[in-house]
Amino acid sequence: MDMMTIVSTVASLIGTLSLWEMVKYFINRKTNKRKEEAEADNAEFAVLREMITFLQEQLKDKEERFADQTARLRKTQDENFNLLREKAMLELSLEKNGGNRIDEGNNHEN
Repeated sequence: MDMMTIVSTVASLIGTLSLWEMVKYFINRKTNKRKEEAEADNAEFAVLREMITFLQEQLKDKEERFADQTARLRKTQDENFNLLREKAMLELSLEKNGGNRIDEGNNHEN
């Protein structure tokens, strides 16, 4: 085999392989496009899933803070109500026993 035959054979082989790759490209063009779109969609959905998880955690934290603030408010309101009730009971007791109520800053002692 001379050098020209080898070069010709190699060139024919490369040309045939290149032609085959080109045919495969055109045959699989739509399939490859769908795969790329699916990969892009998957990446986008992954970002959206992460965002949903983040937002759910934020909502959970806010709900917990709201529940905590509501509990503190109720406790404060209960304490205030109890103090008002005790004050009313003391005033009633003073009135029943004939005691004089002394307001702050107004001493009736002359």
